[in-house]
Amino acid sequence: MHGMVIIGGYVLLLLYALSQVDLHLKHLFRNNAFRFILDILFLLPTLAPLAAALLPDSVLQTEIRNQVQHYGNVWLGFLVYFTGLLFVLHVLRIISIPFRDSEDRKKHSPIVAGFALLFCIFISLSISIYGKANAQHLWLTKYSVNIDKIVNKHGEMRIALASDLHIGADSKPSLVQKMVNTINEQDADVVLIAGDLFNSSFEEIENPQEYIDILKGLESKNGVYVVYGDHDVESRLLAGFDITDYSTQRRSTEMDKFVEECGFTVLDDKVVIIDGVQIAGRIDGTVTGTDATRRATAHELLGSCDVMMPVIAVEHEPLDFKALRTAGADIVLSGHTHAGQIFPGNLIMRFLSNNTYGFRTVNGCKSLTTSGVGYYGPPIRVGTHSEVVALDISY
Repeated sequence: MHGMVIIGGYVLLLLYALSQVDLHLKHLFRNNAFRFILDILFLLPTLAPLAAALLPDSVLQTEIRNQVQHYGNVWLGFLVYFTGLLFVLHVLRIISIPFRDSEDRKKHSPIVAGFALLFCIFISLSISIYGKANAQHLWLTKYSVNIDKIVNKHGEMRIALASDLHIGADSKPSLVQKMVNTINEQDADVVLIAGDLFNSSFEEIENPQEYIDILKGLESKNGVYVVYGDHDVESRLLAGFDITDYSTQRRSTEMDKFVEECGFTVLDDKVVIIDGVQIAGRIDGTVTGTDATRRATAHELLGSCDVMMPVIAVEHEPLDFKALRTAGADIVLSGHTHAGQIFPGNLIMRFLSNNTYGFRTVNGCKSLTTSGVGYYGPPIRVGTHSEVVALDISY
């Protein structure tokens, strides 16, 4: 059902954008055939994400599908802002109707329509180019936190946290290499990857071995630990959103083998103890990726933990804070949100999550949500940044 909603929403966006483009073209060109050709030229790249998501493998071979999806997603970044600007102009046009003379409106229509269309194209293209470049720039964000409770033994730990690499048709090995270099510079006690290593399809990855070789270079004193996210399964995406039913999504053996070859340890509802610090990794709350119908509850996961020592939960989606805190978690480390990824998503996400980005206390539990390394849907970032987190903990 959720897939039909996403497809329906995308089709409505497409039809609205096409209607507004055609409206402006009517004022510019009297030749209907020429206008029709321009409409088709606008429509074709807009249909690319739909084709990649819906057409069966018998129609699109994997390499072709990956290219269609990649260029469709690049176009999607432009389309989001282009449609948004057209909508703003649409609203302004409606508001200004009572204040405009009909004859004057007819006289200046071609000029206004042409300028408006060029303005929308220029601004949308500029934002897309900036967003694509910005997405490849990796930030280092540092936090320090003291776990203020009675402990059996005092100490310190530096955690390097990364999330949401989304390795697939739109990812770049150079960005993953930047992530590895940045993490290695931190001299971390442990490296944690908080889910969405993949982008819902292993076949999207053009050269898996190249990524494996890069990720094998991650360095820490006590290893690299990973939890899986909602995109670490095989499913179809439209504009970055799942259209495959959650109950049918499974992690492929290639994904598990990839993680194993990288030398990572998967914490799937498991706890590991490092220098007295208990790190608990949770299975994703949206999709388990296996035939298991549910993940462990917070109490089942943390029931064996020593509450006289620090307890850190790694949960891909920043959720379940109250239950985790009650079960003994001191800090919850998450990703998933991308901090909204592109404006105005960074503003909207604040109303959809208890902690969209950064460090805050939720239901008495300390929460740190990273904006992640990669991206989904449009391969751009506007108003947000890709990042690696260095977290210094004292207890």
